[in-house]
Amino acid sequence: MLHIVAPGQPASSPLLLQLARVAMRQMPNISQSVLVLGSESDVRACRAMGLQVLGSIGGVLDVSQTLQQRVCKYVQNNFLFSEKLIAWGFEAMVSTNRCSEQFEVFAIVDEVDCLHASHGLQTCVPTSPCCAETLHSCGIPQNQITEPIIAVEPCALLVEKATVLEILEISDGEFVVSIVGHTGAWQEIAAMAVRLHFAKIPVCFVVPSEYKHRAALMIAVREHGVSHLFTQIPSELRQIDVLHAATCAWSPTNARSDRTCGVLEVLEAASVQVPLAVSTCHPVSTIPSIGSTIAWASTSVEVAGWMIALHTEDTSQQISKSVSRVSAVRAITTPSRFIENILLRTSQACRHSL
Repeated sequence: MLHIVAPGQPASSPLLLQLARVAMRQMPNISQSVLVLGSESDVRACRAMGLQVLGSIGGVLDVSQTLQQRVCKYVQNNFLFSEKLIAWGFEAMVSTNRCSEQFEVFAIVDEVDCLHASHGLQTCVPTSPCCAETLHSCGIPQNQITEPIIAVEPCALLVEKATVLEILEISDGEFVVSIVGHTGAWQEIAAMAVRLHFAKIPVCFVVPSEYKHRAALMIAVREHGVSHLFTQIPSELRQIDVLHAATCAWSPTNARSDRTCGVLEVLEAASVQVPLAVSTCHPVSTIPSIGSTIAWASTSVEVAGWMIALHTEDTSQQISKSVSRVSAVRAITTPSRFIENILLRTSQACRHSL
């Protein structure tokens, strides 16, 4: 089995690479290797994660419009036609369009880049009903899209809370808000900072390193005199480390310029025992059974009131809700269930092709 990853591309979440690692570890009886679409630094990063990298192909921006041809030629020269391919992420899926005419290709997709259409024969495995609808709206036939599957890789090792706060230069008594997601509306985040500042809450917002609208956000918060309330996750920390050290986590509404269907970042936050606020319009709300539990916030004003209550009132009720949510999320995002679902979909695809 060949796994194809494109770690440096916008629609390829680092959490997808973690799921690829989970898949390879949970299927030890199957011969597996990884083809990296990217630079040498991408290859080193994949190997550092423990992925068994076989080779790499550069030029992923595909300015020459030859990426699909190069990927297909590489696979033809190194694998039998009976080999199964799994593309992790939308960009990796698009690069296998030509391969899918000769090989059996499955694509695990969380984010979708609607500006780049895919015209292959891959079997698409989305992470949510919203993602499935987005794939279909981009021209992928309904019969190529399976039921969604989700998973969160368990994290055995975490950085101690005191160390996380020290690295972020945050005092132990501060109200720490971990921002979840890289496409949140900067206007909403800035407005929240102003509200909590005037409520005299010693707050610190921790922004993901891959946040897309950092420049606009920092300009806005400087104009309002609250730029000191923000910090960014440094390279030596992960989002999961910050989540365990935070007072609460918040996934703002997506910016108007962005359209997202990704749910993995929010699911990771939902699997941590920390109070979490997610907008009801977030794609995670479309996941059956747990969607409504995770996505409950109707407005940013409601979220602000929730944060103020967390700071000033007894938090036992919020902790109880977090425990219940974490239990529900972990029950359906286990690696074993994820692998079972992948094997089920691949076997179904085999039967349909007979």
